[in-house]
Amino acid sequence: MFTSLLFFASIKARDYTLAFDFLRFYMTFTLPRITKGRESTESASAQALLPQSHLPTENLNYVYAAMNFILCQHQSVNYHRFIMRQLVKLPDCDSLHIISGNNSMVTGEYFMVWLKHQDNPLLAFLIALTFAHISCKKDISSRHVVGLRALAFMSKYSNLRSPFLSQEIEYNIGRLFHQMGILSNAIRCYERVLYECPTPMILTEGPHGERREELAMK
Repeated sequence: MFTSLLFFASIKARDYTLAFDFLRFYMTFTLPRITKGRESTESASAQALLPQSHLPTENLNYVYAAMNFILCQHQSVNYHRFIMRQLVKLPDCDSLHIISGNNSMVTGEYFMVWLKHQDNPLLAFLIALTFAHISCKKDISSRHVVGLRALAFMSKYSNLRSPFLSQEIEYNIGRLFHQMGILSNAIRCYERVLYECPTPMILTEGPHGERREELAMK
């Protein structure tokens, strides 16, 4: 899929509708035929499409990740309708529930996955962000209660995330306080990011192909 010139050209040209249509066609028709062809050497049986529930999870996750990227760049009701139709076919697919939650910022979609994977820091982080967005609305009466829920799930995220990533944790907590208007706490988190948290090292590729360590934030 990711070797297709059409997909990369559409992303480069920011024609996200074309890119999404490519992914939809690939997942609906191309991937089932490829998988069926690998499992069967008979051409007649290879013509029948495999149901999506029998497709390799790894391949589907690549498609879902690409779809999620497109949804972050461009919004369309057609995208959401396709995701909802897929959820009818695959109601137990965690990736689809997360994509649906990302698209509509609905905590219920995240909670369905959270109940099965309560040790996943990303899910706790996404739920915290959703509650934070809701608490910032002007037409909500229980703003403080929703804000406390956001902080509770951000605390879960902090506890589940690796302690070696303290810089990331402090920055995300600071951004949450910043969004909710609690600037004094946000400033303290930002100061810890700049002056107290160790800067992680990352592996990069040098001009001659050698591997070397560099600071993640310069």
